[in-house]
Amino acid sequence: MVGTSLSQQLKNYIQTMHDQGMLDYHFDHVKALQNEENPRFLMEVVSMFAHDAEAGIAHLTTLLNSAVVDFAKVISFVHQLKVEGSSSR
Repeated sequence: MVGTSLSQQLKNYIQTMHDQGMLDYHFDHVKALQNEENPRFLMEVVSMFAHDAEAGIAHLTTLLNSAVVDFAKVISFVHQLKVEGSSSR
């Protein structure tokens, strides 16, 4: 990507992630909320999401690594993550 601006590289990377199904309209919506008053908004939201996702995966791993797996708890936790997101925990 010689000669391509950093801004264009970022746009290309985001488009690639969209094409691969890693990003969807939710990302676009959050990105659209960023403005001159808070130019780091997207970075902060993505950082919080990554932190929450890491904590959720760690909790799910703990549930699945139990000597006796309580699948009702696992299903409930996964459903909570899917439907309600991290704000409900």
